[in-house]
Amino acid sequence: MRADCGNSACARVSSLKNVRILAAEAVRSGDSMYLVCEYDLENIPLYSIKWYFNLYEFYSFIPKEIPPKRVFLVPGITVDDKTAWCN
Repeated sequence: MRADCGNSACARVSSLKNVRILAAEAVRSGDSMYLVCEYDLENIPLYSIKWYFNLYEFYSFIPKEIPPKRVFLVPGITVDDKTAWCN
């Protein structure tokens, strides 16, 4: 399918490049793990990063919101909000 904008303004569509998600494949119940997301924004401001477990959002980072990071209660997930960060 092709979009034809004619004389009207089209929204610029872009995507992240070189995205890497680093996480353990499995952990024992009660053990800790780190989730890491590496990406290249190519000088475009970040809108948001969100982490989900079984369709439930448990962490979000949205720079334009106050506070920018939020932790949501999801059974089986504990987020250490003192060490959780994005930059």
